[in-house]
Amino acid sequence: MTRHTASLCRHEVRLLLWLHEQCGPQTDVPVPAAEFGRQKNMPGLGVAALIEALQERGLVRIQEDGERPPPDAELTAAGLARAEQLVADLGNPDAVRRYRQRVTRALADLRPTDPRTHLEVTGDWNRPVFERTEQVAELAQLVKGCARILGHDLTDASVGGASDGNFLAAAGIPVLDGIGAVGSGAHARSEHTTVSGMVERAALAASVLGASAGR
Repeated sequence: MTRHTASLCRHEVRLLLWLHEQCGPQTDVPVPAAEFGRQKNMPGLGVAALIEALQERGLVRIQEDGERPPPDAELTAAGLARAEQLVADLGNPDAVRRYRQRVTRALADLRPTDPRTHLEVTGDWNRPVFERTEQVAELAQLVKGCARILGHDLTDASVGGASDGNFLAAAGIPVLDGIGAVGSGAHARSEHTTVSGMVERAALAASVLGASAGR
């Protein structure tokens, strides 16, 4: 079967970047992918399917296939190279714009396979791309510093989705989206936030505002 690495879905990208972060980055370092599922509120079978897809592309190698999914996984040399390219592209506005153009062309080129059907793609991008500028990176470092003072270790990441923060970022205003409520089960019946998380994030927001005012 032909391995194809040109196109990855957003969940595959997130898992690949997470493995890259956990590995140091290095190849041949077994990582318990179940932890990814816990952090992202994703069922074990879903993570196992992502690992299988990445393995088919030659980007990861299943290190241990236990009785319960997902198995441990490790980056291959190709996976490490692809992950590092993705990391570089996240801070490259030209790469982001090229990706947007590729998606636009792919949608415009869609054709129905059944001659009895008609396919029409309408609309356009309704949010500008949220680029990780130097100002956004600087703000992220400020928030991480404030979190450390409060005894918390925060990480930042680029994920799918959009909000009105995209408009502010496109206008040159540094934005973090977001440092809001702590919980799990987004968009599911089990979606919830924690009271302790609200207290923690309220303290973090106050600390960031105080640090920003003093700059």
